[in-house]
Amino acid sequence: MNLGATELQNVPLPVKKPKTIGSEEVEVNKQLFKNNLSEYLAERERDYIHAVLEETKGIKTEAAKRLGISVRSLYYKMEKHQLE
Repeated sequence: MNLGATELQNVPLPVKKPKTIGSEEVEVNKQLFKNNLSEYLAERERDYIHAVLEETKGIKTEAAKRLGISVRSLYYKMEKHQLE
C-alpha cells in the first residue's frame, strides 16, 4: 500500500448547494439544473451578444470589437441565435 498516493475513485466528492445571492442568482442556479451545459452556455452567449448589440445601438463593428470577435463571427453567432 502506497501511502503517498490517493486513488481518485476513493475520494468522495463534496456535495454543496450553489450559493445564492439575490433573486437573479437563484434563477440562474435553477436554470443550471434544467438544461445541459451546452444549452446553458448558448443561452448566456445569446443574452450577452444581445446586450452588447443594444449597448452599441446595433452597430455591428463596434459590437464585435467589444465582444473581442470578428464581424464575420458576430454575424454567424447572430444567425445561430436568431438575433437581428
